[in-house]
Amino acid sequence: MPGVVRDGDKNNGQGAAKSSISDVIVNGKNIVVDTTTVLPHPKGAPHVTAKTSGGVSTVVAQGKPVNVKGNTDTCGHARQDCSDDVVAG
Repeated sequence: MPGVVRDGDKNNGQGAAKSSISDVIVNGKNIVVDTTTVLPHPKGAPHVTAKTSGGVSTVVAQGKPVNVKGNTDTCGHARQDCSDDVVAG
C-alpha cells in the first residue's frame, strides 16, 4: 500500500500540498485529502490552480478521500512525497 500524503509533501512537479485538515495528523503534519490546494509550481495553468485528487475512497478524513503516493493532482502531476510508515489503500 502507498504512503499517506501530508501537508508540504510535493508532487513530481514540485507542487507542495497545503492542507488545512488539522484533526488528522500523520508524522506531525496535517493529512492531505482530495481538493487540497497545491501551491503553484511551473508557471501557467493548470499548475497555479491545482488541487489534489484521486484519493483512496475507502479511507476518508472530514468526508473526503485521503491522498496517497501516486494519486494524480488536477494539473496532471502525481503525488511523490509521502509518509514512510503510514499507508492507506
